[in-house]
Amino acid sequence: MASVCWFIGGGLWINGMVMDDLGAPAVAEHHRCLAARSIQPDGTVPKDTDWGPCSERFTAAFAAAADNRWYYAVAFTLIPIPIVWLIVYGLVGLGRCAGRPARSRRWKSSAVKA
Repeated sequence: MASVCWFIGGGLWINGMVMDDLGAPAVAEHHRCLAARSIQPDGTVPKDTDWGPCSERFTAAFAAAADNRWYYAVAFTLIPIPIVWLIVYGLVGLGRCAGRPARSRRWKSSAVKA
């Protein structure tokens, strides 16, 4: 059940992180383009500013950057699942070994009772 919850919730969370990382250059370029087209040297913003070219370049750049996002998201979501299960199995096995009395103690105690 925990693996399914991680696959759904973690997949969405990791997809968001991957999108942020892959889209960061396109977003930064879009901000630079908007700033260059909106603020005049005297600090004013013209009313008839055309941001269309900035939006078109951003749409193309972001789509190209986000093409392989699901491969990264699935890989980063699925790889931790077997690793965590191996750690859990190891800890359970260690707990069982630590909670079990040593064989030599059991033999000595059974010999004393007989």
